[in-house]
Amino acid sequence: MQLLHRQLGLVHKRIDTLLDALAQPIQPSGDAPAPEACEHRDVEILLSMPGVGRVTVATMLAQAHRAIHDRDYHALRAQSGLAPITKASGKSRRVQMRRACDSRLRNAGHALRALADRLLRIQFAMLRTGTLYDPSRLVRSAAAPAAAA
Repeated sequence: MQLLHRQLGLVHKRIDTLLDALAQPIQPSGDAPAPEACEHRDVEILLSMPGVGRVTVATMLAQAHRAIHDRDYHALRAQSGLAPITKASGKSRRVQMRRACDSRLRNAGHALRALADRLLRIQFAMLRTGTLYDPSRLVRSAAAPAAAA
């Protein structure tokens, strides 16, 4: 157990080192911006979400780099198994859970699919606008309809 605990500690330190390295801004050479320049901001944005730890962020960046880089919300949902699939044949039609997905990415998601789906939508909005998570913004937007009534 002690060996396992030490190895787990080393893995966590290595993940921290890699995420810190990714979080460092890349200085482009010349006038053209480097395509990797936004990656440092992605790490900061994803880590700012409540409940999303460094292991989850590292898994998302490793397993779904292309979907995150392209800001492709639907591709990430499909890749992580959050998007259901519809099977239709003749007159019958049924919706079921997507089983063909990246199991590591699915495990990195939240246990409740609806919660994970809402968090992904918020994360992609934050990535598109380049802003950090602000919990007070949710409180203000939830209070606005109540005040209007």
